[in-house]
Amino acid sequence: MNITQQVTAFRKEFPQLKGKIYFNHGASSVMPTSVVNAAIEGVKLGANYSLGGTIKEKWLEVKNETRRMAAELIGAPAENVAFVSSTSTALSLISLAIPWREGDNVITAAVENPATVVPWQNLQHLGVEVRYLPADNDDLIDLATLPVLVDARTRLVAVSPVEYSTGQRLDIKRIVEFCEPRGILVSLDAVQAVGAVPVDATSLGVNFLCSGAQKWLMGPRNIAVLYADDTALATVRSPIVTENNVRDIKAEEEQATCGIPQLKINEGALRLEAVPYNNFAGVFGLRQALQNVRSVGEATIHERLQDITDKLVEGLNGLDGRVISPRGENEWSGIVSFAPSGTDAMDIVTELHRNGVYVAVRKGRLRICPHYYNTYEEVQKFLAILKKAILAARQR
Repeated sequence: MNITQQVTAFRKEFPQLKGKIYFNHGASSVMPTSVVNAAIEGVKLGANYSLGGTIKEKWLEVKNETRRMAAELIGAPAENVAFVSSTSTALSLISLAIPWREGDNVITAAVENPATVVPWQNLQHLGVEVRYLPADNDDLIDLATLPVLVDARTRLVAVSPVEYSTGQRLDIKRIVEFCEPRGILVSLDAVQAVGAVPVDATSLGVNFLCSGAQKWLMGPRNIAVLYADDTALATVRSPIVTENNVRDIKAEEEQATCGIPQLKINEGALRLEAVPYNNFAGVFGLRQALQNVRSVGEATIHERLQDITDKLVEGLNGLDGRVISPRGENEWSGIVSFAPSGTDAMDIVTELHRNGVYVAVRKGRLRICPHYYNTYEEVQKFLAILKKAILAARQR
């Protein structure tokens, strides 16, 4: 099938969106029917998990397959990928896993999503300082200031390859090339990138990368992938220990007492896979979401999404306001930030919601996030509704 046929077929998986325009994938997607059904299948398997045997074998098979698929999507070895409950959980695990010393510092951006900032601020009691890359009046980050912020006690740079409010894509390779020779780790909150724009953890050379499934992957909530490279794994400790990330629990439980149980942490990224233990719905749903990506092809999705957002930006440029999001070849993302002139963005969103159109407000601007399955007709309809919504909001 060509992309038009693939889009037509996939749109049938969203009966809940009939008569609506959903351009809010940067918040969370509406789940396609195939993912919902897969998650239900996982719940049913989990309901009988205690019966053991082939059920447990099936669970292990699906979990391992999903891990391999997730690893392939982000360009990582499967043994370096763990499942956790969310992007923010992954970032918190990373923050707690690094052996900080008083006087260390971490660098993030002043306009990062709070979930990317607060795990580092939470280290204050250990004497860890948080430093911030500045942004301009449009909330666009200036990487030129990174060398000024770095000193001998900088341990980590934590940023997003795609910024959540503006859609700005940062030059991660540039960050890594500066940090790696200095022994500084690099961590990515990639939830606004994975499934929308190309992400390859290995070629980028980052030490950590995490992403939930509920946004551009159009997967379930409460599951995320956490990548840690070998350099990072040689440095970190397991901040949380449960029966899921240690070995030989079953033997300790079943065999005759032969001494005090001994802590044996799993190898690779599995040492960080402490929670959730058996997320049946999440893993089954994520596997289906990854299969959906595969069936279309990453390159095809990226190309189509770029085309859709280009058409959107072209139309927005004819309205009273400014597109904030960079749109160069290596700068574009699925997020388009639009600052209307002289009108409150929240009032505009209220009008849009009344017309069955879903976007968000971030940093006082409209954040518009279509996906590859949205159509050019929807873009044109959205622009017409938006124009009327701006006028209506000004008259309120």
